[in-house]
Amino acid sequence: MTAPFLLRAGSFSFFVYQRVLLVQCLLFFLLAALCLHGLMSGSNLLTWQDVTGWMAGNGLAPLPAKILIDIRLPVVLTALGVGGCLGAAGAVFQSVSRNSLGSPDILGFTSGAATGAVYHLVFISQSPAGVAGFAFLGGCFTALVIYLFAIKGQVLQTGRLVLVGIGTGATLTAFTGLLLVKGDIDNAMLANLWLLGSLDGRQWGHVFTVMAGLFTGLPVLMLLAKSLRLTEMGDAVAFGLGVNVQLSRHAGLAISVLMVSLATAAAGPMAFIALGAPHIARALTGLSLPLFTSSLCGAVLLLTANRVSAVLPLASQLPAGRVTAILGGVYLIVLLLRQHKKGAF
Repeated sequence: MTAPFLLRAGSFSFFVYQRVLLVQCLLFFLLAALCLHGLMSGSNLLTWQDVTGWMAGNGLAPLPAKILIDIRLPVVLTALGVGGCLGAAGAVFQSVSRNSLGSPDILGFTSGAATGAVYHLVFISQSPAGVAGFAFLGGCFTALVIYLFAIKGQVLQTGRLVLVGIGTGATLTAFTGLLLVKGDIDNAMLANLWLLGSLDGRQWGHVFTVMAGLFTGLPVLMLLAKSLRLTEMGDAVAFGLGVNVQLSRHAGLAISVLMVSLATAAAGPMAFIALGAPHIARALTGLSLPLFTSSLCGAVLLLTANRVSAVLPLASQLPAGRVTAILGGVYLIVLLLRQHKKGAF
């Protein structure tokens, strides 16, 4: 990576890497293109002039305006928020666990959020606010259980975190299946569809839910990024450099659990995003913990999956979550094979 250059803004100064800046600009351009395509595409086609004109303040006919504002825009913004939350949270989980396979869906946190959301869908109501609240409670409860089993002598054991997380996730997945069996059949069918992970029919309530997590959590994680990078060098080294290791890890995990829970509540479980986005971001930037770039990569991946599911035959039967699961399975196999060749296991 080329040497960074220093930018100053009053009393603040920060380094900017040219490669990172270029990657982020390209990702922003790709996001803009995917968003524009998502707003244009559908059974009622809109031209790019219609969309860009509306964004510039020009009016639209009542029907195209309703389609754009009430149907397509919430889907696009929900995908941006969910992908952004999962990408950033996945980077933190991999950093804290010191494991390239460490992600919320593998470590069980997504399963906990899904269990809470399914309980509300099956036994209470389909209210987006209620689903978000129970998903958050489920994610927090799962995080507490995993934390209590993974801590030893007031120190979080990263190896134990992975093992406990996988076991807890498997248990919660089975419990979620039990909820579907015991609940009302109509509510269970709706919950089962939600578990597939879909962006269809998203409303502004889903947008507000996930954007609250993104705009609250991402800035805090970026403030913690330096401390988390130092902890990757080892606890003793980080402590010697003045880092409160346990506080940084606990704060990073807490914010990440919040973001994952709200993202899961908004669109259901989305596999692969939290696992793949940090790997792609690290490969593109060369940084060990590229939080903002991981968030952008997560948004690009989910929007791409949603576009793929929309153009494939029988698209209504293939939610975006199934597309990301297929991609994730293939990517996981490739990643394991690469680590095997390197002698990692």
